[in-house]
Amino acid sequence: MESKYPRKAVDIGPTVAGQDTYDWPDDFLLPIAVSLGSRDPLEATDPATAREYASGSLALLREGAWYEAPSESGSRQIILYPMPGEGQAINLEYVYAPPPMTSDSDEPTEIPRPFHEGLLPAAAATYYETVEDNPELAQRNSEQLDLWVGKLVRYDNQRRGGSDPFMVPIAGVSA
Repeated sequence: MESKYPRKAVDIGPTVAGQDTYDWPDDFLLPIAVSLGSRDPLEATDPATAREYASGSLALLREGAWYEAPSESGSRQIILYPMPGEGQAINLEYVYAPPPMTSDSDEPTEIPRPFHEGLLPAAAATYYETVEDNPELAQRNSEQLDLWVGKLVRYDNQRRGGSDPFMVPIAGVSA
């Protein structure tokens, strides 16, 4: 399933021999997929399972795996297992934090596209209340805004609860 939140697919550079830890991009929020070069995505795992792979008590289903762990400074990092060879592109697909809106022509990416229309009643309610001094139109737009806010809250609750369309697969756990 694809989330409605903004995604990016980027190459964070080539792998370096002897290095298995790489920094996430600055705008990173939530991982979707990690792959090396043009190969299939690596298996998502956790540090404990990666230790079991390293000890030989578990076998990898794919060529490799990745997991997230904090660095010594506390920043979020991606760790690849087994350590890749040198020069392979690390491709990431992830949900990103959108840039702040700074001009009148900016389009919000943090609010899913179906909810962009709901910004109009917000602006109209404020405009008619303050600039035009028309409480009836302000009230009507405020009521429409409340409906949009309710839809967005339900949407966000689905996302936080991990229900469709926001189910993120977890390695080793059946859906």
